Amino acid sequence: MEKIMSKVKNIFVIHHSHFDLGYTHHQELITEWQINYIDQAIALCKLSLKNKNVAPFRWTVEATYPLKLWLDDASEDQISELKLLVKNKLISIAALPFHSTPLNDAYLIKKMLETKKEIEKKIEMKITTAINHDINGQPWTFADQLIDSGVDFYLTGENIHFGAIPFKRPKAFYWKSESDRKILSFLGEHYSLFSQFLNTNKRDVHLMKEGLENYLSHLEENDYDKNYIVLTATTPPLLDNNPPDMSLLSLVTDFNKMFDEYKISFITPELLRDFLLKSERELEIKSGDWTDYWNFGAGSTPKELKANRDALKNLKYANFFEALCPVDSEQYKRVKEKALENSLVFNEHTWGAAESITEPFSRMTLSQQHKKATYAYDALAQSAFVLNRAVDNYFKQNMQLEKINSISFTNLSNFPITYVPSVAADLLATSPYLSSYKSNQYFENKTDNLLYGASLTLQPYETNFVSVNEFKEPITKNIELPAGGTLITKHYEIKFNEEVTEITEIKHKLTDKLLFKKEKYGFFDLVIETIDGKKDNPHRSTFFPRDIELANFSVSVWNHNWHANRQVYCRQPELKIFEKNGSIVVTSKESSDLENVNYFEKILTFDSNTGEINIEVSVQSSSYLKPISHYVTIPTQLNEDWEMFFESADTIVALDEDQLGNVSKDWVTIGKSAAFKDAERGLYYGSKDAPLLQTNGFRFGKESIEIERSEKPLFLAWLYNNYWDTNFKSTDEGLNTYSFSIKPFAEYDVMEQIKVGESSQKPVVMSWHEADDISLQPMLIQSNTIIILSIELIDDDHIQFFMKNVGDVKDEIIVQFNELKLLGCFSTDVLGTKLSTLSHTSDSFRIGIEPRFFGYVKLKISYQLN
Repeated sequence: MEKIMSKVKNIFVIHHSHFDLGYTHHQELITEWQINYIDQAIALCKLSLKNKNVAPFRWTVEATYPLKLWLDDASEDQISELKLLVKNKLISIAALPFHSTPLNDAYLIKKMLETKKEIEKKIEMKITTAINHDINGQPWTFADQLIDSGVDFYLTGENIHFGAIPFKRPKAFYWKSESDRKILSFLGEHYSLFSQFLNTNKRDVHLMKEGLENYLSHLEENDYDKNYIVLTATTPPLLDNNPPDMSLLSLVTDFNKMFDEYKISFITPELLRDFLLKSERELEIKSGDWTDYWNFGAGSTPKELKANRDALKNLKYANFFEALCPVDSEQYKRVKEKALENSLVFNEHTWGAAESITEPFSRMTLSQQHKKATYAYDALAQSAFVLNRAVDNYFKQNMQLEKINSISFTNLSNFPITYVPSVAADLLATSPYLSSYKSNQYFENKTDNLLYGASLTLQPYETNFVSVNEFKEPITKNIELPAGGTLITKHYEIKFNEEVTEITEIKHKLTDKLLFKKEKYGFFDLVIETIDGKKDNPHRSTFFPRDIELANFSVSVWNHNWHANRQVYCRQPELKIFEKNGSIVVTSKESSDLENVNYFEKILTFDSNTGEINIEVSVQSSSYLKPISHYVTIPTQLNEDWEMFFESADTIVALDEDQLGNVSKDWVTIGKSAAFKDAERGLYYGSKDAPLLQTNGFRFGKESIEIERSEKPLFLAWLYNNYWDTNFKSTDEGLNTYSFSIKPFAEYDVMEQIKVGESSQKPVVMSWHEADDISLQPMLIQSNTIIILSIELIDDDHIQFFMKNVGDVKDEIIVQFNELKLLGCFSTDVLGTKLSTLSHTSDSFRIGIEPRFFGYVKLKISYQLN
């Protein structure tokens, strides 16, 4: 590269260890090393305290998961040393425990940030900066929650391997949150580039200067106009999970002595923030969801992903019961804490070994895969214990019952639910009735051999007891249709082909609009995608021919025009149509050896109560190491002016319009829901266990700046893929089951989208009882656009409501309790720190929340009424 005179004189270096929980080492091995690295960094920084004649060495603790463990082990003297180094700005501590994925919802982001408060208390300082390296973005929610936690600077160094950056870097800017606030941010180069560009492992200052000037020439060619650069240093050969480089300070000192045209300085994120605030007077404001590319890799482990999402649901539900009736048990607290940690750790961005694709059966690969899966399954098992214990405690239920008279159902969503209650037949069949046996329902939730009661409606947080005598075998009636027949239900007209082997049209009666019309793809067809071996090499490099040097200069190498072979799984299914408990059910079963899929089953239930279409698909697959994806199709009849709204960590984001620059638009990660609409019609979409969604056709690798708005867009639930060329799992086998909900509408309503999303999670908790059938309503909620995200006991006599106003205007929520006595009411920040006192009565409180803001209310409770 031709050398160009540069304006840059100051080279700021942030030295850190990039924390991958795995990848370079087994998870347990690298965790212990990361703890040890803190000791090494303290030793190096202490030398800078003693030697005032040399520019100081500084170290940044990028992720606090190892630091929290270090603090558990450390002596008082060691902690005092750390505090002194932090005070002297030689060690910086960032806010986050690790680099996370968009699988985290707002509640889990909140729990991540709560670790910041624990560390602040131990080291007696405020943590005001946050770092994410490697990952390609965070939900828009994240910006608001950083601000709410007292973080005022966000630093990121994205890795564009199978990803992309939102705009040209390096760049300081303000990231505007959904609530119209802003946080100072810096989109830096890929982490470790000081070490890579300057070849620090060669220990040659002349090579350092040559590498630096090559990089500066690149910046000049791209119109960089600053007099400083910011790079981060790791320690080759470990660019990830590295210790401090013990020779880096002397190397930098020698460089500065030899070349006076540049000055290299060790800095921390806090020092960078202060420098930017002083030197950058007019920073651009950028707004939107920083939609992540990388999370498509989570699709390589669908079973574990589903288990972890179920674990989170269990924990939230347990929180509700515990808040109303605390569980006095150290075991309960320990298991709950470990379940939450395991769930968070599973959502950490590292999925496995660096060699997971090239050596899929090595010890390193298999051991890391096993450990990653263990986080999810342990979280689920622990959460099942916690939920079962919290439910029994709330209902004052004994651990063993000789007889049960009723089954309770508690609605833990923000909306009324009308549905047909069910219970596993074997749960009622064996006496005595053991609580430990019941807890398996919260672990596995089997849906075969169910007994059903009469349809019931539950208000938010209401419990209804149903007599065991009311549960019967399902009432079913087979339906025979003539060739090309039409089936009329309460909400839909459903047309079939001549052979009555597939649905060709679904018309929504209320809107008088076609929801679906069969063209190329059917309604929730299974499509298997592979690389077309006749046109391209069937290797992952076809998608992304990785070039590390180009990546280091932020040059994308996505192959936008790779050739795919896409096959619809079987066209001659075994179709059955019947009525079950008042709703129409259409099932299809298909068996064929197509690539790695052996069996596909689809069950469509046209719910007569809610008007939703509930879909369950099951895919049986065998091991397949070549690149492959599984999708189910969602064809629409929308016009070309269509819009899409997807829920990203409890924030509703408009595709393109609400996204930050050139982030991932071809696929997104949804928390629970999405909506697709045009000016005349639309449909809400919810899913419990398939968070990946492709937008308007098969879009992997397109790196679209904006999604084209063609008519009749095809959306895709992306069930499974093994497309990553490292880290993620190379193959999956066995049975995977996914559930979805679809509900058409004439006019879009954000609360209805959220309602369908919550309904798709099946938010009703079941238990058994000696008591006869009764109803409980522990609290009543009044609000228009405020939703409750969690209710949680935060100490012995305080509970916290975590809420969000999803509307465009300020709204008020009123909560009235029937079982609790309020002694105090306070607004807090995300960490639970008191901000102000709120008015309340002995049994109710109210609070107004600004549009798009989160709200946090802390209640002092007397449990004497409980």
